[in-house]
Amino acid sequence: MDKPNKLPKNVKRLFFFRINRSWFINGLETLALGITLIMSNHFIDRPPDFVMHIDEPLFSIPVSLIGVYVILASFHHLHGINQILVTFLPLFIWTFYFLMFLFHDIAMVQILGINRFSPDFTTMISFVIIVKILLEAFWSKPDW
Repeated sequence: MDKPNKLPKNVKRLFFFRINRSWFINGLETLALGITLIMSNHFIDRPPDFVMHIDEPLFSIPVSLIGVYVILASFHHLHGINQILVTFLPLFIWTFYFLMFLFHDIAMVQILGINRFSPDFTTMISFVIIVKILLEAFWSKPDW
């Protein structure tokens, strides 16, 4: 394929989208998390107290905005601060929510008195997304 500098503007965006399609999907996942938390009332069960507020608009709206940012950034050349933000922000969000989901699952085991730990679906999916982000960050196109 031609070098991106010689392509028209619209074709250049599609060229970078093709290269950054995994970041686009990650932005969609992050946006979906934010929208789910905004639209659902009390997505996360109330106990324990430290997990109580992570599904409120104060946390949910920035998650959605970061998802939109990653989606829009995937249509451009990712380098410098833009590359760092597209990598770090979703990784931070998904790690934060993974830990909160995990702490919630552990607390629910203690509250309900269950003898064995079984992570919830949200905990497992957030872990898979974290692994996907890390793999993309380390093994993506090296000439960013």
